[in-house]
Formats: sequence, structure tokens, C-alpha cells
Amino acid sequence: MDWNFRLPLCLFYVCHSTMAFNIDPVTWKTFTNNENTGFGYKVIQKGASLLVSDPLIQHSQTERGQIYDCSVTSGNCIPLSITVPAEAVNMSLGLSMSIDPQSSKAVVCGPTIPKNCDVTTYNGMCFKISLDNVVSRSVPKTLRECPTSQIDIAFLMDGSGSVKNVEFNKMKNFVIEMIKSFIDHDTQFAIAQFSTYCTVHYKFQQVKNAKSWEDAVTKIGQIRGSTNTAKAIKQLVRELFASEGGARPSASKILVVITDGESTDKYDSLTEAVQQAQAKKITRYAIGVGNSFIVDTATKELATIASLPTNKHVFKVTDFDALASISEQLKENIIAIEGTQTTGDSSRMEFAQDGFSAALTSNVIILHYIKLKKIFLKNLKCEIHAVGVVKNPF
Repeated sequence: MDWNFRLPLCLFYVCHSTMAFNIDPVTWKTFTNNENTGFGYKVIQKGASLLVSDPLIQHSQTERGQIYDCSVTSGNCIPLSITVPAEAVNMSLGLSMSIDPQSSKAVVCGPTIPKNCDVTTYNGMCFKISLDNVVSRSVPKTLRECPTSQIDIAFLMDGSGSVKNVEFNKMKNFVIEMIKSFIDHDTQFAIAQFSTYCTVHYKFQQVKNAKSWEDAVTKIGQIRGSTNTAKAIKQLVRELFASEGGARPSASKILVVITDGESTDKYDSLTEAVQQAQAKKITRYAIGVGNSFIVDTATKELATIASLPTNKHVFKVTDFDALASISEQLKENIIAIEGTQTTGDSSRMEFAQDGFSAALTSNVIILHYIKLKKIFLKNLKCEIHAVGVVKNPF
């Protein structure tokens, strides 16, 4: 194509474009805030003005996020006065905004409020803004309580003759410390001891006084005798993990077996005992103490008693002094069972971010939350849910 032909062609397209579209002669308005890198993250039109968010601005160590009312006429932006509850720490206000086209009322949310629930959960709050910029109280009024699940934990201690008296006392101290670590949870405890026979010292009960449990466990005397582990597990499954034993139907059922050696009745009924426990959905932890578990048969017995996977449910320590070294990991593994909110090695955090997305229509706020069920070291699994609808909350 030579230049003589190209120039008329270009002029033709320019003229064609000019005839096809109207050009708005109104001067553009530019709103800037050089100090805040997040200014303009969300923008919605509300009447004759704009609501502009800056969720990254840090007012103090505990306050983050700002909403501005920007006048189209003057070109100025004024920060809105929003009373944020003290517990709404670093909420990143303005990460989500929405408007009701009919009423011109807006809703703004901050979904990054941390709350310590053994691990950190992340919650959120939202605020409704009227046409004349009157800001409502927060929705919800306060952060949701830490999610809890009921747990019933039974400790089965080896009181056979191979356990020395001083060692039995160390075992009791371990149980006492484990109970103390769970005392703030919705947890019931039961204590039993086995040797030739099994004795249930305390049925399932929820006592929030740690000193009461310490006194109760300290009073337990050693029975001595054989190591009939299978018989003891069967008895607890039948008598303790039942309504008459104080067990709650909705609670997660946990059995912690602490022993210093192989059982004397394993060939007859250990597998059967474990099957009975499995049928009642009892999660079992097996703790082997001492040199007896150097032998493969003893290690296999621990694996038989414990739930799968064995690397999460079997613990071996060199002596009773070393029990303290596994207490934190055991607690994490127990609380990390399905339905509870802390984590074991496989997961690190659980989020529940109210208001990561929101919609407003006819005084009905629809809040969504994103729930990252488990964050694995290598894989990320998440679930996204709509939490609910808050009708006429103001």
C-alpha cells in the first residue's frame, strides 16, 4: 500500500469514528490520596458523591481501613466517621462494599479481624451507610465466639506390676497436665486404670476447676497385676463410652491408652476390642513408654490399638519422664479431629471471613464468608459458603 492511498483511508476511519460516538464535554474529576497506597480499592456511586475505600491505611497499631465520601462537584474527599468496636482489630475496612440501587444505601465490610481460638481465626464486620452518610452499628454487634466442639477424653493408665510406683505417679502427672491444657474447651474427662482388671475411677464429667482434677487424679492408687489391655478397652467401650458412663452423643470420642509393655491378652481379643471401639467411632491414641517398644511386636501392638494413620495416633517415649515432651503434640492432634478448630501438623489455620463479599437490598444484608478448611503444607483446600442473611438488622 503506497502512502497516497493510506492517508485517505485513515481520514475515512477518523471521520467515521467521530460520526458514530458523542464526546462528553464535561471535565473529568480526579480524586487522589498520595499517602495511601490502597486508596480507590473499591469505588461505588451514592447519589451525587462517591464512596471510596482504602482498606490498607493504618491509623494505629489496631486500626486499619478508611471510607471516604468524595464530592463530584468539589473534587474533595472527606473520611467518614465510623465507630469501630475495639475488638475489630485491623479489620481492613473497605475490602468489600456494595450498594442498594433502590435506596442508595451502602454496606461496607472489613473481613480480616483476627481472633485467637487456639489458632488464629479471621472474622469480619460490616456497616450500613445511609444516603446522608449516617453509619449504623456493626453487623454483627460482636465477633462470633470461637467455634467449639464437644470432646470426651478417657485416659486409660497402665497400673500393672511392671510399672514402678514412681513411674505411675509420673503417668498421673502427665494426665493431670493434659486435663489442664483442655480445661477451657468443651471437654469431659474420664480416668481408668487397667492391669488384670480394669477400674473406672471417674466417669465422664466436665469440671472446669483444674485443682479439683489434680486432687482427684493424685488420689488414684496403683492396682498392679497383669496387662490385660484388650479386656480394659472392651470394658471402656461398653461401660464408659455410653450414656451411663457420662458420654455425650454429639461429642467426639477420644481414648488415650498409656502402657509400658505388651498386653497379656492380645492374641485372644485385642483386635476384637479395637473393632468394637471403631464401631463406636472412638479415636484411639496409643502411648508406649520404655524399652519394651524397641521390639517390633510391641510396636505393632501399639499400631493395632491406635486409630489410623498411625503416625498421628502412636507415640513412643523412652521413659515416663519423657511423657511431657509429647503433651503439646498430642493435644494438637486431638483438637485437630474433624469438627474442632485447632490444627495438627497437617493444617495450620482455619479462617472464617465474614463479609469478604456482601450485597445489600431492601434493608437485607447478605454476608458471605470464605472458609479455608485446611491449609496444608503442600496443598490448599478451601470451601466457600454463604453464611446467612441478616434481615432488617437496623
